Amino acid sequence: MWSAIHNELNIHSLEAINGISADVLRLDAVHNIISGNKIFKLKGFIDTALEQGLGLASTGGSCSNHLHALSAAGTVFGFKTKVFVHSHTKVLTPTLNDILNWGTDVQWIKPHNIFSTTPDLDANWLWVPAGAMGAQGLPGFKVLKPFLMPYTHIMCAAGTGTTALALHQLMHAKQQIIAISAVRAMQSGFTNISKQILNLKEWYKNFNFPDSSFIWTHDFAGKHFSEWDENRISYTRHHEQIHHFKWDYNYTSRVLWAFKFAANSGYFKSTDRILLIHTGGLQANRCYESRYKLNIEHLN
Repeated sequence: MWSAIHNELNIHSLEAINGISADVLRLDAVHNIISGNKIFKLKGFIDTALEQGLGLASTGGSCSNHLHALSAAGTVFGFKTKVFVHSHTKVLTPTLNDILNWGTDVQWIKPHNIFSTTPDLDANWLWVPAGAMGAQGLPGFKVLKPFLMPYTHIMCAAGTGTTALALHQLMHAKQQIIAISAVRAMQSGFTNISKQILNLKEWYKNFNFPDSSFIWTHDFAGKHFSEWDENRISYTRHHEQIHHFKWDYNYTSRVLWAFKFAANSGYFKSTDRILLIHTGGLQANRCYESRYKLNIEHLN
């Protein structure tokens, strides 16, 4: 399967904004159920599970792309999976229904810092940190390197920052990666990544991009991860109608919105080549659409 992934990757060009063009690397189209960037983040863990006959266990929220992909990988590759779901209510979401249907063992835990969750597991289980954060979540992205090389700027969503860090390691010195955080500073991986990358700089919308190969912004995170932002969601749906493919409302929607802001603010030159990373996560739209059903119908 891994050898076939390269052939499934494709680039989609967007309409120009203020004379600035961008392409989209469609990670969402790589696999039908192991969503987007998650297949690359999980590769090292999956390989270890298959080699050693282990199950994979991890933690996340009730609509988590990470848990959905981990469970899907278990049913695709044939290993056991266990997830620890942070929830006060124990309500089954479409995400969790999928996970249960794939035979994953679901355990409920009280919400707290997902990065500090490491339950006691016996030797038959390999623990995957939240968001597949850490060194083992990086090597799977190597297959993307040829797709990155023609571009001056790479924009991608960030939570733990694992994807952005992996892409940064693949880029050459004259390229810049711009991580658009989907969560506020206290919840993001910025502090952790800054300990590993000394030239990581924070970008604020009121200032030009810092002079660094790796920049990060929290300015598009909003008040909370799954908030309703009518302007951003409306713009996202506009692009879906024009380009005929979906964006997720929490991660890639923010990347699209950040690119629009940067292009209209004159931060890019017409000679720059910009690549947006579509990290998938479309399954979580079901949770978002359920929460904001009336708001979304208002846009139609």
